[in-house]
Amino acid sequence: SSIKAFEFLGYLREREQKFNDAAANYDDAWKLSRMRNPAIGYKLAYNLLKCKRLFDCIEVCHHVLKLYPTYPKIKKEIMDKARMSIRS
Repeated sequence: SSIKAFEFLGYLREREQKFNDAAANYDDAWKLSRMRNPAIGYKLAYNLLKCKRLFDCIEVCHHVLKLYPTYPKIKKEIMDKARMSIRS
């Protein structure tokens, strides 16, 4: 199984706005990359946010930020939005 293949499948599902399927594909890619590829983590978190799996989304964001504290946009564009959705 190829990380790139799962990532591409996730991209295709995302373009079709099938965010649950995209999240599943990105999750497979994320696990195959041993949760060390921040770009895949970002895409996974984004799709989890879109399908309202907010706690999973925040968990992925924390993992990415733990390894890459300066990774751009993930905190402001994804994690903060997920937190606001939980509060409302």
